[in-house]
Amino acid sequence: MKRNIFLFIGLIASIICYAGQSFEQQELSLGWRIKKIAPTQELNSSNFSEIEKSTDWIPVKMMPAMIHEVLMTNGLMEPFYEPGIARKYLWVSESDWVYENTFESKNTKEISFLHFKGLDCVVDIYLNNKMIASNYNMHY
Repeated sequence: MKRNIFLFIGLIASIICYAGQSFEQQELSLGWRIKKIAPTQELNSSNFSEIEKSTDWIPVKMMPAMIHEVLMTNGLMEPFYEPGIARKYLWVSESDWVYENTFESKNTKEISFLHFKGLDCVVDIYLNNKMIASNYNMHY
């Protein structure tokens, strides 16, 4: 079953499928992309299609990855920790960011669990365009 996951400023490590007494783990470290969006309270079905259709997605080589790392890897910003450079990139923290990945679930008949590692600050998690969780805490 094909699933589309959006993380509204966040990251995911794996999906774990429950099959009887054993667990099957599927890593989701590849296939991610990010996009800058205007600050918003909540994503909804009307702006999901608009976001998905846009062409300005930035590829993420490997997760986990922070926005600044992805932008530097793709040549869209210089190392921000150099003296006098950080002010030039304030727009990064003043924007909202979406991480997106599409994956196929190996197990469609059993209960599946999404196991998150490294969620930071404020994050809303969407699966197939439906919000399934939120985190409003540092280093969950």
